[in-house]
Amino acid sequence: MLTTIEHLFVYGTLMSSASDAMGIDARGRLRRESALVAPAVVEGFLFDLGSYPGLVIDHCAPAVVCGEVVKLRDPIHTLIWLDAYESIDPRPGAVNEYRRVSTTVTLDDGSRIEAWLYRYILDAARYPRIPSGRWSDRSAS
Repeated sequence: MLTTIEHLFVYGTLMSSASDAMGIDARGRLRRESALVAPAVVEGFLFDLGSYPGLVIDHCAPAVVCGEVVKLRDPIHTLIWLDAYESIDPRPGAVNEYRRVSTTVTLDDGSRIEAWLYRYILDAARYPRIPSGRWSDRSAS
């Protein structure tokens, strides 16, 4: 998918503050290929899928998912390997956990921008929801 969107909202293992072993190589690569813009939120719910989170977008949700926005230096190149990292299989009929979508995110200064994010698309009901919307709080949920 070609794009002019240069921003990416991350909320779990790819966040600059993440310390999980999962995602350490991808997190380092993303850090080299982007610049941190600001903390941000998106309307929705965050679920603990085990080693990583799943964000379910809900624009009517009374909750937000907390993360950060980065500006990609070469969006097309970076998004190709990020799609692979998120195990997105583009073949028709493939079953994926995530879909990369563009949505409006709110930066910590209140401004809103369009950014890519990886939305969980399977049924999340069997997983624990993280009420705070912060991946770092998962053990407290």
